[in-house]
Amino acid sequence: MGKIGLAVAERMRPFGFTLLAHDPFAETEKLAELGIQLVAPEELWQRSNLVTLHAPATPETTKLVNARTIAAMPRGAYVVNTARGALVDLDAVVDALRTGQLSGVGLDVFDPEPLPEAHPIRGLDRAILTPHAAFYSERSMQNLQRLAVEEAERAAQGDALRCLVNSPEAISGDFSMTKGI
Repeated sequence: MGKIGLAVAERMRPFGFTLLAHDPFAETEKLAELGIQLVAPEELWQRSNLVTLHAPATPETTKLVNARTIAAMPRGAYVVNTARGALVDLDAVVDALRTGQLSGVGLDVFDPEPLPEAHPIRGLDRAILTPHAAFYSERSMQNLQRLAVEEAERAAQGDALRCLVNSPEAISGDFSMTKGI
C-alpha cells in the first residue's frame, strides 16, 4: 500500500467499496485509520470482486495473477493492472475471460511488451487494453520530469533518495484489492 495503492483506495472510497489489501510492510493501524483492512493473500483473493495491482515485478510477484489466484476469486470478478506486466499470467486471464470466471480486465502493461499483435487477449471484448499510457497527462509528464530532476539533485548531493529501485521497500510485493459492497 504505497503511494499509488493509497491513491487508488482514496478514489474508490466514495463509491462504497470495502477496501482490502495485502502488504507485508504496511502498518495495520495506519491503514485501519484510512478504512483499509490488511488481510492474508488467500483471504484477499477470495473476497475480492475487483483487484488492482500496485507492485514491482520481483520473483515473488511474477504471475501473481494466475489460474490459481483467479479461481479463488468470486466468479465474475475484475482485474486491473497498471503496475508491471510480469504480475499477470495473460494465458490464465484469457482462459478466465472465456469461461466467465473473470468478467473483465483492464491492462496497461503486458509481458511481453509490446503485446504481440496476434495475442488472443486482443480479440476479447471484455479486455480493455492500453499501450502503457495510463499515467499520461500533460501534468503527469511535467511532474515526471520535475521529480526526475529532483531525484538527480538528491543523488548528486549525497542525500537519501526518494525512490530506491532495489530497496526492500521497492520490492515489497504489495498489491491492493477492493471488493464492492
